[in-house]
Amino acid sequence: MTTALEDHEQGLRDGFFEAALDADQWEGALARFSEHLNGGAVNLILLEKAGALPVDLHYERVDEHAYTRYISDYIETDPRVPRVLNAPVNTVLLERDVLTEGERRHSAIYNDLMARSGMRNQAISLLASDTLFAGFGIAPRDDSQPFATEDLARLTRLLPSLKQAVRLHTANQSLQMQRSSLGDLWGLSGKGIVLLGASRQLLYANSLADDLLRAGVLRRVHGQVSFGDRASEQRWQHAWQELRKRGGTSSDQFLTEPTPGGTTFGVRLFSSPGMLGRLAWAGAPAVVMLLTPLSDMTVISAAEIQRFCALFSITPAEARVVEAVCQGQQLSDLAQERQVAVDTLRKQLKSAMAKCGVSSQKDLISRLERFCFLTSG
Repeated sequence: MTTALEDHEQGLRDGFFEAALDADQWEGALARFSEHLNGGAVNLILLEKAGALPVDLHYERVDEHAYTRYISDYIETDPRVPRVLNAPVNTVLLERDVLTEGERRHSAIYNDLMARSGMRNQAISLLASDTLFAGFGIAPRDDSQPFATEDLARLTRLLPSLKQAVRLHTANQSLQMQRSSLGDLWGLSGKGIVLLGASRQLLYANSLADDLLRAGVLRRVHGQVSFGDRASEQRWQHAWQELRKRGGTSSDQFLTEPTPGGTTFGVRLFSSPGMLGRLAWAGAPAVVMLLTPLSDMTVISAAEIQRFCALFSITPAEARVVEAVCQGQQLSDLAQERQVAVDTLRKQLKSAMAKCGVSSQKDLISRLERFCFLTSG
């Protein structure tokens, strides 16, 4: 049977993890933690490095004016910060560990702010030091006296749970930011983006990918992503198996079958890209899927057209007609520019189309787009 103290501390642990998933709950979780330790001012700060302003912070039971002044005017030069960041993770540091007696007597930070706002005799700990540094600090309720031994023991018992919650919080925040920024980036450039977990489950889809889900181009079955037509689904299954077989950072690509509206999508897959692979927790993406409507691709370059034409033994004269068609130039304009008959250009275009097995200009452009997609990096 658990004691009332054990039940209470389990409730505090639960509160940490709830705050990790909902940042608005940090203030309440920190206030309850402070109360349990007979504490006063309490704060949680996330930094990229010593000498930088916080990227995230949560605080409770502090003098608002004094604390905001500390953040704006002093934290970048606070001598305690590099000392805490160089300390072992999860170690409780007391005031004597991070400030010398001389610094306590002469430091503007200590005398101008800490001593006047209930922030002396803090217990401080470094909770994370991977992608972000996370520091936790709490002062006794009566900050003229250090923490009692019993209160420090309570702090020590609960710090590992707070550390894990903070790691989850930072991973969650980073993932949300990257999901948002990736979605915005490719959404603006006309690409669909889908983030997939290790079991092919859908973690995120931007607006274009959502449209494809609603249109049936993509499907979500039991939480997993699949394609609406059999041929595209078989290519997707094969590409997925290849990525899983190779492991690590790798990529694959394939082309979908045309939709009922005639649009073919180029699909690129990136397994564990560096910008996401650092998030080693269950919700981190395993694969990024990019979907590009081929008709919306970047303008095909002359070099790509030349490579395509060489593949099908298209002559230089025929290649110039192919390039003009791909750039939307009328044959009459090209004839005037080259001082040849339009019929000559039509014959050259017809010959080029026959060599690559198509019967219309639309199909020629489509085939060229597919070639460029599958041969580009």
